[in-house]
Amino acid sequence: MGAAQDVLTAFLGPRAPEPISLTSSNDPGVTRTYTDWSTITQEVVDARVWEGVHFRFSDDAGVRLGKAVADDDLPRLALLGL
Repeated sequence: MGAAQDVLTAFLGPRAPEPISLTSSNDPGVTRTYTDWSTITQEVVDARVWEGVHFRFSDDAGVRLGKAVADDDLPRLALLGL
């Protein structure tokens, strides 16, 4: 999630151009609406922890790692003209 957040921020800014509505296939009828990328990242981390799939520290580490990957790779996209 960290990489996705940083890539979207680099291309579109920290906020979505317009609200984004997402519906979970596991919870039909419940739609969440987001206006910024960081909230999506945080809610995914929370959901994984609350579900008991991961520990918070491991998800937080994954977000940091994803951001580091994006920070390293985004300048390479500029070299390609993207």
